[in-house]
Amino acid sequence: MLHRFSLIASLLFFGVLLALPAHAADDMNLKGWEKDSEYEQLYIPEDREKFYATFMRTVPIEPFPDMAPGTGIIVEDRDTKEEILVHVGPSDFVDKDLSMLRRGDQCKVYGVWNEIDGEWVFLMNKILCENTKLIKVRKTSDGMAWWNLSPEDLAQEQQDNTIDAQ
Repeated sequence: MLHRFSLIASLLFFGVLLALPAHAADDMNLKGWEKDSEYEQLYIPEDREKFYATFMRTVPIEPFPDMAPGTGIIVEDRDTKEEILVHVGPSDFVDKDLSMLRRGDQCKVYGVWNEIDGEWVFLMNKILCENTKLIKVRKTSDGMAWWNLSPEDLAQEQQDNTIDAQ
C-alpha cells in the first residue's frame, strides 16, 4: 500500500513538473524568437566558441524591430578588457535564471558571433560563472533555443545540463 502511494505521488509530482514549462511557455511573449525566425537563423552551431569574461550587468535588447523584449548581458572580456554585448534570449524565458549572476562573477561564455545592424554581438549558448552558476539556453548539438523546445524536450535538456553534469 505504501509503495503504491509512493509511486502515485512520484508520478503526480513529475507530471506537474512537465506541465509547468508547458504552461509557462504559453504565457511567454516569444514573437521574433521562434524556431525559423530571422534571428534564430543567425545562430550557427558549427561556429560555436568560448571566451572568458567578467559579468557586468543585464540589459534589454531588441535584435530586430517588433521582436518580443529580450535580455542580454554585458561582460568584460578577460583578455582585451573590451565590453561585449551577449544576447541571451527572450526576457520572459531568461530573466529568472539571470538573476543569479552578480557583478564581478568570473565566467566562461559559450556561443557564436554574428553581426546585427552593423554591430558584432555574441549569441549565447551557455554561461558558466564561478564554476557554480550555469545558465544554458541552447542545445549544443544543433543550437536549438530552449524556448522553442517542447515541454518534454526542455525538461530533458534541463535534467541533462545541470552544474554537476558539466
